[in-house]
Amino acid sequence: MSKIDVTEIANRLIELHKPIGSEEIEKLVNEKINGKVIPIDNLGGEIVKMVAELNGVIRSQDYKFMIDLLQSVVDKLDEND
Repeated sequence: MSKIDVTEIANRLIELHKPIGSEEIEKLVNEKINGKVIPIDNLGGEIVKMVAELNGVIRSQDYKFMIDLLQSVVDKLDEND
């Protein structure tokens, strides 16, 4: 079996996927809070909802990255056969 550099493939995919950064987080927070009056009693719930939404976005990106990484490795194996 030929050697495949999975780290190189992963690094290339990371560049393509551009993981969520502080700009996207700031945009999400601004969209959810900007111009909205949130009673102090509901502040914790609003924060939990934002974190849950952000977590969903990150998990979705992680899932797509994992699938692309596995497919890239399989493609490399096919090339070497």
